[in-house]
Amino acid sequence: MANTSCLLVTYEIKASAGKTIQEMADDICIEQTVEVVKQLAQDKWIQENIIGRVEGISQTGDNIFSVIISYPDEITAYQLPQLLSVLYGNISLKSGIKLIGIEFSDSFLSHFSGPGFGIDGLRRLLNVENRPLLATALKPMGKTPEELAGLAYKLALGGIDIIKDDHGLVDHSFCPFKERVQCCLSAINKAEEETGKRVLYFPNITDTHEKLIDHAERGKEMGVGGFLISPLIVGLDIMRYLADNLGLPIMAHPALMGTLFHGISTEIVLGDLMRLAGADMVIYPNYGGRFPFTEKICQETGYALKKKMGGLKTAFPVPAGGIDIKNIKSLKQFYGNDVVFLIGSSLYVCSSNLTASVKDCIQHLSAYC
Repeated sequence: MANTSCLLVTYEIKASAGKTIQEMADDICIEQTVEVVKQLAQDKWIQENIIGRVEGISQTGDNIFSVIISYPDEITAYQLPQLLSVLYGNISLKSGIKLIGIEFSDSFLSHFSGPGFGIDGLRRLLNVENRPLLATALKPMGKTPEELAGLAYKLALGGIDIIKDDHGLVDHSFCPFKERVQCCLSAINKAEEETGKRVLYFPNITDTHEKLIDHAERGKEMGVGGFLISPLIVGLDIMRYLADNLGLPIMAHPALMGTLFHGISTEIVLGDLMRLAGADMVIYPNYGGRFPFTEKICQETGYALKKKMGGLKTAFPVPAGGIDIKNIKSLKQFYGNDVVFLIGSSLYVCSSNLTASVKDCIQHLSAYC
């Protein structure tokens, strides 16, 4: 296995008293692989083929260092759970260490299918070639399936591209999954017959493992357009499994992901990992909204979703969280055409005519192309 392909992983480390930065880097190499004291890791084959290796150290600030460590691809077993363990498993329990960059080998990436549809595939499904896509969520929680279906009909009649469940909608007694999906699909199909415009409906399948799999299978049978899932809540590899086996687009919701950002760069969590796990669209907070995301973070995340990653398809950035439809022109200039704008409350409250509001928004998106 010597001279095999490797992951090149960059950590930002704050040096601590009592250890040199070289010692801290060497500790990470051991901790993230064999996890034993050095005298128990003297086997030459293990040293050459298993243990991480420090490739470079540079000082970037006051007591702050950038450390590059290589890990043999093979120790990840080419699977997401073990990859996460190698990248940041045990050291997530330590302070002063942040994962800020990963360079994947093409050999490693070839073991992952990634997004099943990606940007181009979703555009083909919707027959929308050259403008940003428009999406919204059915809300609020507490409405009946029939009430949500009424909203879905008005939205679809206006020509919206994607309607998703709010991420808080699960299999509630007051809004059961099967009934909600049936009602919303009927409403959307009715609108499609009237307009000729395809609309994709993404019900939320974030739930217990048993229900999640059942809802995915039932949803596919009923004819949904794709699924919304919160991968950090149910498990990243669950999303990968669904993407690989269902044959429908996946939209990833960022619920609970904020717990990772102190230790892993946002663009890795929302970009690299989401694409590896098969997300076709990734929701994240837009700058200037109710979450503390900056323009820089949004730009870096968008880049991570579209950059070259072996043969993996690109994924749509889906900025959300307080987007005002009055700002569509400037947002379009910032994100470009390959973006899905997820607009919630602003779309619902801008006028008493929801269908007209959607039409107006689509018109503006088309005009700015």
